[in-house]
Amino acid sequence: MKIRKGWVVRIKFRDHVEASNNSLAFVVYGRVHKVTQREVVVSPWHHVKKLSPRFDSNNEVRYVILRSTITSIDRLVPQD
Repeated sequence: MKIRKGWVVRIKFRDHVEASNNSLAFVVYGRVHKVTQREVVVSPWHHVKKLSPRFDSNNEVRYVILRSTITSIDRLVPQD
């Protein structure tokens, strides 16, 4: 599936775990911030008015998910 910046998605992926012999399945929900050949960057928490003089980029969360760990991506769309 081609992923586009701005989409709201659910990404299921595998990740390493401390003190375990196996990776575990995780899920992240958020707006796609950036897509590269190797990564998908998701912002589950982002400021609505970035142009606001009070905007603080330290108040925005981003997660980088390696594409090689992704098991599924679903685009989330509003239901009418």
